[in-house]
Amino acid sequence: MPAADVVVCCIPNSSQTAGFMDSRRLKMMKKNSIVVNVGRGNFIDCAALNEELNNDHLWGAALDVTNPEPLSAEHPLWENPRCIITPHASGVAFGHLKQTEALLFQCTCENLRRYRNQEKLKNQIF
Repeated sequence: MPAADVVVCCIPNSSQTAGFMDSRRLKMMKKNSIVVNVGRGNFIDCAALNEELNNDHLWGAALDVTNPEPLSAEHPLWENPRCIITPHASGVAFGHLKQTEALLFQCTCENLRRYRNQEKLKNQIF
């Protein structure tokens, strides 16, 4: 982790993986690196992650899963400009659930069009 620009976490849930990416391990990551979690929410300590983002140690985070899930509306990660949170859609959506795949595709295309035209994005949380 100290040499990686991006660390992607796609770890299953177990007693050995819960809370694995804690404050100590997040601090071991390379300065200005990015952490991505598409596995299980309890793998990353979200409070510690928010702290490392605020301390300018990590450049950013992308979370498709969180702990707890869903995050409370008051959780500081929602307001953290270095964190992107998606609606737990990375799992088996593509090639498995056609309706979910179509919905994600439509939303992405619509937001790309809006971004290009400098319009307000749909489904924006912050």
